[in-house]
Formats: sequence, C-alpha cells, structure tokens
Amino acid sequence: MTEDLVAAATTGHRTHRYLRLSLALVVFALLAAVFIESIRIGDVLPSISHYFYTPARNVFVGALVAVSLALLALSGRDRATVLLDIAAVFAPLIALVPTSALPAGPLIGGLEGPQPSEGVPPAYMPDIYNGIITYAVVVAAIILVTVVIHSENLWTWGIVLPSAIAVVTAVLLLLLAFLPAWNDGFPFNAWPIPSIHYTAALLFFGAFAAVAILNAFWRETDDGPEPTPGQRLTYAVIGVLMILDMVLLIVAGMLRPDPEGFPWIFVGEAIALMLFAVFWVVQTVQRWDDPDQPSVAEPLAASDSPTP
Repeated sequence: MTEDLVAAATTGHRTHRYLRLSLALVVFALLAAVFIESIRIGDVLPSISHYFYTPARNVFVGALVAVSLALLALSGRDRATVLLDIAAVFAPLIALVPTSALPAGPLIGGLEGPQPSEGVPPAYMPDIYNGIITYAVVVAAIILVTVVIHSENLWTWGIVLPSAIAVVTAVLLLLLAFLPAWNDGFPFNAWPIPSIHYTAALLFFGAFAAVAILNAFWRETDDGPEPTPGQRLTYAVIGVLMILDMVLLIVAGMLRPDPEGFPWIFVGEAIALMLFAVFWVVQTVQRWDDPDQPSVAEPLAASDSPTP
C-alpha cells in the first residue's frame, strides 16, 4: 500500500467507505422495522410507504432523510454523483409527504382519511405542511452554502443542475400546498402532480437506476479502480431490474390494487430498496482501496467531457 493510500485511508477515504456502507445499512434498518411491524400486526400492508402510519414511522422517515444526507455527502465530479445529488432532492419527500391511508381499520389504528384509500388523514396534514416549509427553507440554506463554498467554480453543470431541480421542486411544493388555485385535494390529485409521494419515489428510483447504468457501461474518469467484469454485470443487472421494477410500480399504482389483495406495490418497493442496497455493497467493494474517490474532487464543469 502506498504512503498516499495509507494517509487517505485514515482520513476522508475511510469516511467515504463508511458513507457508502451506511446507505446499505440504512436500507437494512428500514426493512427490519417493516418486518418487525408486520409481525406485530400479523399482516403485510399494501406498500412499504403505508408503514408511515404504524410505529415504524420514525425509522421510515429517519432512514429516508439519512439517505438524502449521505447521497449529498457523496457529491462529486462525475455524472453518477450528480445523479446522486438529484436523487437526494427527492428522498426526503417520500417521507415528508406520505402515501394515502388505508380505509379505517386496525392495521393503521383506525385512522380515517377524507376519502378512504385516497387521502391522508387530517391529523397528519399539519405535519406535511411543516415538512414542506422546512424542506424549502433547507433547500435555500443549502443553495446559499453551495454559493459560498463553490464561489470560484459555481457555474458548473454538476452544481447548477441539482440546485435548479431542488429549487424548482421546493417552489412547486409550496405552490401545490399553499396556492388556493392549486391545492385542491393536496397532497393527492393536486395539479399538475397526481401524487407527490408517488412521483417523488419514482424520480428517486429513476435517478438511481441511471446511476447503476452509468456504472455498468461508462467509465467517466481515468483514475480510480476499473470495475471488474462481474461488477459491471452486477451494475447492469441492477439498472435493468430497477427499470423493470419501476414499470411494475407504475402499473400497480395505475391499477390501484385491492388493499386486501396481493401487495404488488410492497413487493416492488422492497425489490427497489434491496437493489439500492446491493449497489452500494458492490461499489464499496470496488472502491475500497481507491485513494481518489469521485466524491472528493470538484464537480465537472460544463465544458468537461468524461472519458466513456
């Protein structure tokens, strides 16, 4: 091991190892909470998102916020890490704006929505409004910090693109939540987004599917360890399965399956989370001894052209 690698392994390099591993462990914690709650109630809810209305809520929300922070911490210089920033924009919204409640019953403590199976119980609406305002304030704070930190190379697509998406998302959420002309049925059936929770989940997993595909077929920098053929194949399989899984989630969401029937959305969400965890385990192994992690350097400038 070279002197540089030893130094890196004792500072930022070790931190990057643990950040990558933490993303897999966060998924483990979320699935563990869902499993424990399913045993307690003696049933499986139609989706993992419905566990927001159970005692697993704290782990559900905490896990998604933790994922967002870890993805932002892995910001870097290539297209894949920029996509991670974009995924981080949508991860908190999956937790802050819940899916619709089930019809009143013991599985969710008898909660009643304004329209069973289609609405959020009124008791949770103040939480949602608070979360959206907080989200917008935090986005503004992050943009301000980014301007200060990257003042000399601010106008790079690696900074501008995720920042623009975050600002647009925050503004749109505020309009959907508080503009009288738009907030009818919020947070469901709110024009122009039919479901904020559902849309945020699809955008999150879509961005991550693109990350897996990029890692399978493109090498964006000349430094760092080259993925082995087995690792490239794994990334490709994860990307393809993630895309197919998103199709399953879209179809299942459109068909609105019977809450008492087979939990297709639950299965789709569980598959997506496990693929997410497997990706981070594989990439952690690939980059374990990499002294030059992509997330250490500055983001790509608009004129930069990564090597395929």
